[in-house]
Amino acid sequence: MAVQRGIAMEQIRVNGTRPYDISLGRGAFRAMADIFPRSGQGVGSVCLICDTAVAASYAEQAEQMLRALGYAVSRFSFSEYEKTGSLGSYERLIGHLREVGIRDRAILVALGGSVVQELTGFTAATYGSYIRWVSVPTTLSAMIAPRRSERRCLRVAGSADSVGIECATMMTVCDPVFLETLPDTQVRSGYAYIVQYSMSGFDGVTRSLPKIRDLKIPEPGGRAELPSDETVEECVRASVFDRGKPDDGTEVNTSGADNAAPLFGDGLADAIAEATSFSVSRGYALAAAMGIMAQLSVRSCYCDRKRYRYLTTRLMQFGLPTGTALTADELISHIPSLCEEDRERKSGVCVLRDVGTGVLGMNASEFEEKLRDALDNCKTICAGTVRDAEVYLPYSKELVIRMALAWFLDGFSLLNLSEMPGDDIMAMDRCLRGLLSTSGEALPCGESATVLRLLLPLIGVLDIDNVRFALGEGLFLRPHDSFLKLLRGHGMQIKVDNAVREYTV
Repeated sequence: MAVQRGIAMEQIRVNGTRPYDISLGRGAFRAMADIFPRSGQGVGSVCLICDTAVAASYAEQAEQMLRALGYAVSRFSFSEYEKTGSLGSYERLIGHLREVGIRDRAILVALGGSVVQELTGFTAATYGSYIRWVSVPTTLSAMIAPRRSERRCLRVAGSADSVGIECATMMTVCDPVFLETLPDTQVRSGYAYIVQYSMSGFDGVTRSLPKIRDLKIPEPGGRAELPSDETVEECVRASVFDRGKPDDGTEVNTSGADNAAPLFGDGLADAIAEATSFSVSRGYALAAAMGIMAQLSVRSCYCDRKRYRYLTTRLMQFGLPTGTALTADELISHIPSLCEEDRERKSGVCVLRDVGTGVLGMNASEFEEKLRDALDNCKTICAGTVRDAEVYLPYSKELVIRMALAWFLDGFSLLNLSEMPGDDIMAMDRCLRGLLSTSGEALPCGESATVLRLLLPLIGVLDIDNVRFALGEGLFLRPHDSFLKLLRGHGMQIKVDNAVREYTV
């Protein structure tokens, strides 16, 4: 942790082809002057690249800082509604650099979203000599989208990555303060990556998120709440690490093929974004893709329904599409900035039905191939274990719980569940062992509603008295009134002890 002018910033060292540091924390933008190299050694020019919306809020502050460091500063800006990231915008940027006399030995500063970052990195790698670039992402997506490759791409021939080149930034500055002026749709789009990390085994991201019970589905037209600084910081770490952060938390290597491995939903998200000519943002496309892939996984028994419910609940609570019975109009309706002409033009492009089949502006075989690729990369949403790039597929958690209970009822004996990890499975194992014990201790249901709702009526059927169920805090707070009323209607006597979070039969 570095401290600059009283601002606590975390410095993450990324060791790739060209090592660089990520300065992470609230106030990092104001502290850039302390970490940005001073003018000298033949490098005296900086070009600030941004869109007009970002320029209105932050460009002047950035330019003052750069001039104070001795640089001659020029600005290249464009309308936020202009199509950027294409060969046309690349050509205009090159023309600007030539016009202001920048041909080599300069620094390009990308102040903006993902497209600005890609355009700037691509330009730095292909124009002049000794051109370096600095990444200052201002959108949630640009801050946290996976940086598993140093490849910077332009949108050419309808593809997001048909033209690209390796070019690592010389430094990256991630400051959550930028999110406070971010349009609501861009906040929601970034949340798709947060959900993706949570689904992909990045426990730090999951722990930083509010509990599901504390979130509400946003009202139509309402704004999504900004993510906490902790969530942003955990996602930035996740964007450069394969699986959570290393033990020391300060350094990571990004070289090697493993770092380019796609996360859950990536392949299909690219297909959706491309099929809609990028009218639908990558974040919204990713949300729909994850929902579709989860449905396919559930239908193929690759994913248990609890994980699917977690995914769809998170997406709904962040105001994102879930991919359920989704048509092009429904998907595009999440983007209020699209005009009616665009809506009509796109209405037949993308049909994503509940069963996961349809047309994505490509023929059926291409679509099926995208789905197969996405399923092949669906590693971490499954309950299986990933080792050496192989996926050991699954048991269904709920089926294992029911199998253990059926085995127990058949002969009051226990299955060995030690090789089947999972909190719900372990809760059922402990409860069944508790039923065979004479200790009189409460059955530890933990946070498993499945275990509680299977065992509670069973105790009533078996007519066993004085059995106590210990509920975890989250489980105890969940609504059980209708369930208890139903059981009591069949003659069960159930006492609820709020002090110790126990049910007694």
